[in-house]
Amino acid sequence: MKKLPILMTNLFLGFLTLQAQNAIVGDGFSSGWGSFNSNSNFEYFGPSFGSSYIKTDFADGSGNQYFRLGIDWSSTYAQNTITVGSDVQVFSETEYTLNSNNTASGAMFINVGSTSYFYVFKTKDAGVNPSRQFIFFEVQGNIRSVSSVSQSPVSPNNNQSVLVTATLDGSFSSGQGAYLRYTTDNWANSTILEMTGSGTSYSATIPAQTGGTTIRYYVFTSGDGLSINHSKADWYTINANTNGGSNYTYESILPITLSSFISLPKTHAIQLRWSTSSEINNSHFEVERSANGADWDMLGKVNGHGTTSVPREYAFEDPTPLAGLNYYRLRQVDFDGTFAFSPVVVESMECLDAGALQVWPVPAASTVNLRWNGAEETTVEVLDAQGRLLRTLRIAPNGQFELPVGEFSSSLLFLRTVNAQGEVSIRKVVLM
Repeated sequence: MKKLPILMTNLFLGFLTLQAQNAIVGDGFSSGWGSFNSNSNFEYFGPSFGSSYIKTDFADGSGNQYFRLGIDWSSTYAQNTITVGSDVQVFSETEYTLNSNNTASGAMFINVGSTSYFYVFKTKDAGVNPSRQFIFFEVQGNIRSVSSVSQSPVSPNNNQSVLVTATLDGSFSSGQGAYLRYTTDNWANSTILEMTGSGTSYSATIPAQTGGTTIRYYVFTSGDGLSINHSKADWYTINANTNGGSNYTYESILPITLSSFISLPKTHAIQLRWSTSSEINNSHFEVERSANGADWDMLGKVNGHGTTSVPREYAFEDPTPLAGLNYYRLRQVDFDGTFAFSPVVVESMECLDAGALQVWPVPAASTVNLRWNGAEETTVEVLDAQGRLLRTLRIAPNGQFELPVGEFSSSLLFLRTVNAQGEVSIRKVVLM
């Protein structure tokens, strides 16, 4: 067992803001210890992914092998370790933050099992004021890289997951694993999954994404069995297949392009109408209704048109609407069983009673349709939420009127009618 003697600590405080972790020095992994204020015996790191730096090496022997991280930046030379004045054993796949003082006293050491093992040293960054964060990976055999990447399906639909398969240039040795990194927001955030497999084939699944979402991904190798978060992905990367730096990209395809979806009240029913401008593998629509917008029941099914770029029109009638508000949505189903929901439309049944004032649509955007089912002419007063009279209308028996509501500043209107018997009826209109 070789033991490095503890030497007198030397401090060069003026160097601290100029140091960068960019070399390895020590007789465990380089030709010697050099001098704490020179770059002799330094073996240099090279740029890696993001701001990280990397060096791959064999140990010079088995058992405890000693080293420090060397600094050579802007003509400034230094050596860093974890604890000045003490030798500290370090372990694969473990993060360390080094002491910022330049020293020739104390070192790090790895208990090397075989001189055939590869050691991959990584620093998180470099420069005049690095974070001095350090990690290494022990790979007990040849270091493998990802030679190719494929996905299935190539063009996923809405709510369809994607299986990504990586092919290696050889089987992994203990200490190296494959990881899939993907993003849905152009790398502002990302998710990293450890891939599973054997031999030269490993895979992982990107979960289904909402139609229209762009997904970017690549495959990288690191230590094995790790949980890696977004901020550490570059630091932990040994090598990667990034599709030549462009990343692999696909867009989750919308199975249909819904042009419109509306509800229209009838005397004792509610009709739903919708249209599409294009469809991909569209098997059918299931029409669903809810009384509260949360619990849904299926009312019926309308067949789709498969794959088409021709605009299509659809209709469905609910012959027995619920009293009060009725919420409707479409559940669009592909031939493979994947599905997506449409926006929700709301219609009120309270305005459909025979002999009363019908009001639609509810809620309203720019125009409200009024139909008076009474046998005699009636007066309709339009009031705001404070009860102030905004407008007075006269509607003939069984007459209809189109009321523009965009001119009103209130988001809530009340329509008050009085029949021949003096009975007052009030309808509420919510404006979008």
